[in-house]
Amino acid sequence: SGGTGTFDIPCGGGGGPTYSWIDITTSGTTVSFTSTDDGYATIPIGFNFSYYNATQTNINVYTNGYLNFGSIYNTLSNYTIPTAGGPENYIALAMDDLHTVAAGRVKYQVFGTSPNRYLVISYDNIRWYNMGDDSLSLQAILYETSNDIVVQYKKTFTNHGSRDNGMQATVGIENATGTDGLEYVFDSNKPGNLLSAGRAIKFYQWVPTHNVGTQAFVDPSGIYAGYTANP
Repeated sequence: SGGTGTFDIPCGGGGGPTYSWIDITTSGTTVSFTSTDDGYATIPIGFNFSYYNATQTNINVYTNGYLNFGSIYNTLSNYTIPTAGGPENYIALAMDDLHTVAAGRVKYQVFGTSPNRYLVISYDNIRWYNMGDDSLSLQAILYETSNDIVVQYKKTFTNHGSRDNGMQATVGIENATGTDGLEYVFDSNKPGNLLSAGRAIKFYQWVPTHNVGTQAFVDPSGIYAGYTANP
């Protein structure tokens, strides 16, 4: 499980998402960043999306592999989650020093009809800064009504040594004050959660059926939080 916030990650053997890449390379709208390196842009979500109990209609997209709601916080660094004082109210897909040069593009597209729409934000062939032509392809999917978040990885770095498979990246979510969040991985601190092609991770709002007070849940199997991703 992990974290005491609204969102949770499936643990153990149940509830994990199925990897299913959504190709929007030809149909999606290109994100117009302020720069190909350390750039950002604000795009419409296309529906009301609840994140840590706050309704959002726009989302900020960054070349460095993360998204956030509200104020712009542009950084090339990655952070452990939660951390007050860094970027907040954010979703880290693979937060690292990335850029959209050469064939690198970020696009977005809304699918479906109310109340079951979903927004796809897809990073395709993104490179790590100043590290050759190895590329990363990943996407985030935000779902209307359920407010689920799925992050998928089509391709990860495999020729960058210490940065391969997200070894120096952050994946997770954090609230608006930096006081709560769910960290899937930060700089290889959970080796079982390193990224790989064909992996999908789901963050969802867990509604308890029993009064659990303030007791935190832990994974009794010892499996790292969120390790139900595929494959």
